[in-house]
Amino acid sequence: MPRDGSGNYSLPAGNPVVTQTTISSSGWANPTLSDIASALTGSLARDGQSVPTANLPMGNFRHIGCTDGQNTNEYATVNQIQTAGLTLLGASAGTINTTKSATTGALTVNGNETINGELSVTDTSTSAKTVTITNTVAAGGASLTLVGNGSTTPSKTIHVQGGVFMIANDAYSANPLTLTDGGTLTVSSGITVSSDERLKTDWAPAADDFLERMSRVLRGTFTRISSGERSAGVGAASLREVFPEAVLEGPDGYLSVAYGQAALVLALELTDEVLRLRALLEAAK
Repeated sequence: MPRDGSGNYSLPAGNPVVTQTTISSSGWANPTLSDIASALTGSLARDGQSVPTANLPMGNFRHIGCTDGQNTNEYATVNQIQTAGLTLLGASAGTINTTKSATTGALTVNGNETINGELSVTDTSTSAKTVTITNTVAAGGASLTLVGNGSTTPSKTIHVQGGVFMIANDAYSANPLTLTDGGTLTVSSGITVSSDERLKTDWAPAADDFLERMSRVLRGTFTRISSGERSAGVGAASLREVFPEAVLEGPDGYLSVAYGQAALVLALELTDEVLRLRALLEAAK
């Protein structure tokens, strides 16, 4: 007699036996033992010799006493998810919801995965770690949307298209800032630098011979070695000799020029010189 729909097994007819029952091969022993053998065959062996032949409903009960999974077709324990971290995420769309920090060496988001909480990409080694976003946006390339202040409206969208790093406006109709692989930074309306006088002290005027000294700075057009493109500018080393405040030295030893600040100071010094010459001409009349 097979199990019923609830999994209950009942012995075949003639069981349980009563006193004075004749044990015969065909009347009791063979049918009973055959029925028991069939029931055991349909059971799962505790040593793993047999496997399920259909889905096993758990009836709202849990698997307990499991060890951490090692392969993609194995269970992952709650302990493994909370403390050890899972290193494999599928390519299908889904949502990762967490109220804790998600820390990983490298995270690849393919599609529509959403991370709610704090995402931290850290590493104790010297090798760099990368967060890669590969979903394609309307304008082409990959994008990262930044939402701030608890708003559901995107604050800004950062995307890369054709090797150019761009920050799009909220309407995604313009790119106020672009940065090429060659290092050319373009902004649509201008760059400002914090310059409130309340943030500064120890003012000093430019040297009396400032303009004369600036005339000795290497300047003109040149070919940039890294890109082969023609450009215009000044030599940082020669500028540092006469205007060291406008030149910065990076950790790699290479010099850079604060062109905006240097140009403004030079323009104001030229303004003073023009006004001085104008006064001399007025006095000579």
